[in-house]
Amino acid sequence: MPTLSLNTVKTMNPHDTRKIVVVEDHQLVGEFYPHIFKEFQTSFPFPLEVVAMLRTEKEAVDFVEKNSEIDLLLMDLYLSQNEHVDGPEGLRIARKLLKEVNPALNIMFVTQSVEGCWIYQAYNLGVKGYIAKHSPAEELVQAIVTVLSGGLYYRGKVRDKMDDYRAI
Repeated sequence: MPTLSLNTVKTMNPHDTRKIVVVEDHQLVGEFYPHIFKEFQTSFPFPLEVVAMLRTEKEAVDFVEKNSEIDLLLMDLYLSQNEHVDGPEGLRIARKLLKEVNPALNIMFVTQSVEGCWIYQAYNLGVKGYIAKHSPAEELVQAIVTVLSGGLYYRGKVRDKMDDYRAI
């Protein structure tokens, strides 16, 4: 189980802009994030900026390797129609980034998949949040604020599915 260490929480001025990278293979969905951030800007205790919109595993890994000043990586669990032998691409990307590139990186999955096994694996890898795409925008805002404030966000149906999987 991941633990949250105060050493991994970056201290920031509340006025500092938080830099977000979106990794989403569906362009229309990816382009939706800046609009949500603008519409709900008064709900965030800090300004947000989407600094990159990426669509593939290679783009995500390359970008994070070259840019250490990322505050949050918002990523879909599935970045293609093909499920690989070792699971969805999002889990593979999270594993590589958290184990080999930046263990303190804040990663949050925003995905249609609420399968307990994937949620549990994400949690154990150190992914800070997991939210279903069918959630209301207000929940996405709450999840982002929680993760960027140093917390974990696994709530509601996502938490129930993870707990059910752990109970097996």
